[in-house]
Amino acid sequence: MKEVGKKIIVKKARVSNRTRIKKPLIIASGSACFWVHNGPILCHLLDLHRCLETIKPEQYNYHVGRLGNDFARWVRQVLRDDDCGQALVEATSATEAHQIVTKCLKKYSF
Repeated sequence: MKEVGKKIIVKKARVSNRTRIKKPLIIASGSACFWVHNGPILCHLLDLHRCLETIKPEQYNYHVGRLGNDFARWVRQVLRDDDCGQALVEATSATEAHQIVTKCLKKYSF
């Protein structure tokens, strides 16, 4: 802070990408959890990340080919991450979806 005549000049602090505050991980419970077809029950984005590493193509296709992308819808509506959900809509494979979730997890604290 510096006084110039009657004016006070306050320098704004810079916020770098490294110092950004991370979001808390949202954890779903009960019926809000995601039930993978013939697979695990997912409660948060970390669960989805782990699932996408080992999910079978027919399981993945079941959730993205029927009535839209179930994973993207769940991430947006339940886990409240619009950016990640929108990116998942664009994924064409479980591997690509896994890469998207990996990137999205960087903005969370857990």
